[in-house]
Amino acid sequence: MSVRQLPTTLNAENAIVLAVAVLVTTVGLGGAAMGIGPAVGQTQDGLSEDGLETAVSLEPGSAAVDEGGTTTYEVVVADADGGVGAYDFTVDVEDSSVASITDVTAEGDPSDQTTDVSIAADGSSASVLAALADTNDTGSVTIATVTVSGDAEGTSDIGLSVEALGTEGGESYTVTETTGASITVEAADDDDDDDDSPTPEPAPADFQVSNLNAPDNATQGDAIDVSADVTNDGDEEATQSVGFRLDADGDGTLGDDEELTAQEVTLDGDEMQTVTFEDINTSGLEPGEYAHGVFTENDSATATITIEAADDDEPEPAPAPETAVGIEPGSATVDEGETTTYEVVVANADGGVGAYNLTVDVEDSSIASITEATPQGEPSNQTTEVFVADDGSSAEVVAALANTNDTGNVTVATMTVEGDDDGTSDIGLSVDALGTEAGNSYNVTETTGASITVEEDDDDDDDSPDPADFQVSNLNAPDNATQGDAIDVSADVTNDGDEEATQSVEFRLDADGDGTLDADEELTAQEVTLDGDEMQTVTFEDINTSGLDAGEYAHGVFTDDDSATATITIEAEDEADDGEDDGDDADDGEDDGDDADDSDDGDDGDDGDGDDADDGDDSADEEFSRDEIAQAKYDTAFADLSSETAAAVQAIYNRQPFPGGTDPADIRTRDEITDDRYGYDFDEVSRETRIEIQNDYDAQFGELPSDPTHTLDEIAQAKYDTAFANLSVETAAEVQAIYNRQPFLDGTEPVDIRTRDEITDDRYGYDFEEISRETRIEIQNDYDAQFGDTEG
Repeated sequence: MSVRQLPTTLNAENAIVLAVAVLVTTVGLGGAAMGIGPAVGQTQDGLSEDGLETAVSLEPGSAAVDEGGTTTYEVVVADADGGVGAYDFTVDVEDSSVASITDVTAEGDPSDQTTDVSIAADGSSASVLAALADTNDTGSVTIATVTVSGDAEGTSDIGLSVEALGTEGGESYTVTETTGASITVEAADDDDDDDDSPTPEPAPADFQVSNLNAPDNATQGDAIDVSADVTNDGDEEATQSVGFRLDADGDGTLGDDEELTAQEVTLDGDEMQTVTFEDINTSGLEPGEYAHGVFTENDSATATITIEAADDDEPEPAPAPETAVGIEPGSATVDEGETTTYEVVVANADGGVGAYNLTVDVEDSSIASITEATPQGEPSNQTTEVFVADDGSSAEVVAALANTNDTGNVTVATMTVEGDDDGTSDIGLSVDALGTEAGNSYNVTETTGASITVEEDDDDDDDSPDPADFQVSNLNAPDNATQGDAIDVSADVTNDGDEEATQSVEFRLDADGDGTLDADEELTAQEVTLDGDEMQTVTFEDINTSGLDAGEYAHGVFTDDDSATATITIEAEDEADDGEDDGDDADDGEDDGDDADDSDDGDDGDDGDGDDADDGDDSADEEFSRDEIAQAKYDTAFADLSSETAAAVQAIYNRQPFPGGTDPADIRTRDEITDDRYGYDFDEVSRETRIEIQNDYDAQFGELPSDPTHTLDEIAQAKYDTAFANLSVETAAEVQAIYNRQPFLDGTEPVDIRTRDEITDDRYGYDFEEISRETRIEIQNDYDAQFGDTEG
């Protein structure tokens, strides 16, 4: 049951209490799921195995305000380890005649359905109860902000008590210390009276660092991002250098000399800014643990990161793709003093263009000159340089980290050229380097320049505008597809003329294979209206390939003036999808090109024992406990496994007894089979490959059904009212898993069997991969119980 399924008559406090109760019930008594338990004075018997300890405090420890003014305190958890996912605390003002609480904000974005904030009518206290929060995993974590108003002159303590505190993973913290604060309310200074007391000096800038966010581990060569919130706790505006430091030499310090990068940050008093350091390179770090942090002149926040060794088994690089690069249009005519634009175009890109170094030069710079060069593909400013000669005779563009279309013609730069004097000049092109977005080099087989003709300006004010001219570029379409796939095709259409016009932009495909793309081969079209020099990306979505035989087809996007064409290979649909055989003919693994949408990652096993099965040792027919399986496969205890891996081990455990001679270490999950065979996760491969992997996974527990009662089509029709061949990637794999578990229990029909996602959604309103570790185990057991794999 999830909170959003509760009757609407429940008030907010009841809803949050029930939400926490549901999550706690998931793991039994003790509050481990959401960290709900005693915060102070907890006995050793009540501690979690990890023994997580922390202190909680109000920050700042003291503040002063005028009568009628407000100030803000943060409730801060020190030394978080696993973030803060749930909390229950109370803040109280000792003397509510001096100050009162006016507002409380729960931090960490907890769900509205699992959050309750209550403030006493006189503002003397406020209580906050929240679950499903998402905070930084380590370091200091702010879980709430409390706004306090100064009501009357005087001083009052502000107390803090913590009833419960838990990690995002469901572990309880032991709160070793809580620290409150104080507030001093001063009489308001009336500017209209005769008070000659001096105006207090504004507090100097004080850049405090909080909410450090960084990965706990990375692989050598990874580019990581690190961020932190920087707040000016003073009154005066200031600019400081905010630096990221890393203890690369391992001497245990983070001095100024270990700064890797920095940013200048300007903040007003009480202003906060999140400072992010992107793409920090870890290539030069040896495997090991490193301290790091974000530093200002006044404060810092630190954490540790573990760098893991890179895999040395790198595949052999693919041969360099070949391409040609040219300047388009090939020729242009302008009047003296006018400009025109040329594009530098990479033909038939394969993997996009991520980096390039090219030079364009005007042969006779007395006739024309380059006035501007613009990189395309949005490369990073830090990795881009543009040089235009003072006399405009040449321009060089060097860029990296560009993001372009993956295939087809790609524009990598535009050059603006001005006509200076009557005459004609060639425009040359040289390419020194060209690479894909993945970092592979292109072999540039040909470069093609252009020319410009400059005509004497006749100062004729009656010159008519150039008519509309719809040019097509940057055709983007898949190189191949399977019969029945719906594909998307797009292209940029630019009106190179001066006048607005409307044209029909068509998608054509040479379905009859006669080698032409005439107007009678139009499949779909759109009416497009463009002003002069306006560009629009035109997309044709969900083009059906069902009627095409297997083979190669020319296709393209056409206007009245221009076109861009390419080819697509249509591959035959795998006959294994007709649902009439035993599901084994998908095992050839040849068709793995489709992108997978299966969100059921990590759910490598499809069976369980119907209850929580915490120790896994209570069945006389089962040889191995869950701990034994976890140790055999992962060299760790079951309790230490991640949510995904724990569910996978539960699925293997539930399929016992194993075939003769099979040990737990011999059983591989679906992700492990997929990674060994193709280098991907199960949810990243195509429909046919998923079916292949599902069959190989189930075959580890015994022979697949040879003459089952129900075919794949019958199961698909019973559950989804459609043929097996029409199912999505994810659903087809789920139906294959159900098919492989035949024969079903007596009286069980295909429509009675529910997938793990269906059970989870019915019970909690979520998908299987969105729930906690213990709830995954519960759902896995209930799923497998449908096939009789449990003993009650």
